[in-house]
Amino acid sequence: MNRAAAFRHKHRKQNASSILIMRSLYLVSNLTLLTLLLASCQNDQKGQGEVSSEFSPEIKESYMSKGNAASEALMNSLSTQLKAAMKNGGVLAAVDVCKQVAQPSTEAISTGLDGLTVSRTSLNVRNPENAPDDLDLGVLQTWQDLDDQSKPIQPKMFSVDGQTVRFYKPIYTKELCVLCHGPSDALEPKLLTMLDELYPEDKARGYKVGDLRGAFKVEMNLNKLDPAEPSIHK
Repeated sequence: MNRAAAFRHKHRKQNASSILIMRSLYLVSNLTLLTLLLASCQNDQKGQGEVSSEFSPEIKESYMSKGNAASEALMNSLSTQLKAAMKNGGVLAAVDVCKQVAQPSTEAISTGLDGLTVSRTSLNVRNPENAPDDLDLGVLQTWQDLDDQSKPIQPKMFSVDGQTVRFYKPIYTKELCVLCHGPSDALEPKLLTMLDELYPEDKARGYKVGDLRGAFKVEMNLNKLDPAEPSIHK
């Protein structure tokens, strides 16, 4: 082999080695990135699991009871105000009152609770402030799948981290609800105009009585909560 041929042969071997090294580095880089992404997902989900053996049956029952009580408190407050508005001014007045008082009333209920924060969420929200987070979405979608199969839905409780537990209770559509959450073609024209003006991104229509509407969500601060205390109020 002359010098020129030997040089070309050596050059080809070096190129092949360089390509092999580059491919190896690329593979290692991708594997490292995948590992980091998986670790990130695991960290995001760490501690977010349905409460089972984490608490004794007695403590779990106490927290479930507090979640139910907080949900009932919010439901009764909103329902009372909406029924009064309906009686005095019909569905248009009820929608106007709901727009004005729903969020402040929700905050007021939570302010009066001891270690609890109650709110509402849904897969199809009317007010963007009630949009679900990732944990909400998982619960709501699971419940929606069950509802589509006419299977029963039970309240759930999840451990968010070492200091917080989150309780969920389903909200079902009642006769009063369909007056402004029913199918668009069944709503009054004035009501449709009002809803479009008040809630440009409204997705909470098309429901019928008995449909799963969403969920009450109760955040429990375990550092402030006494399982032995039956009252939920401060």
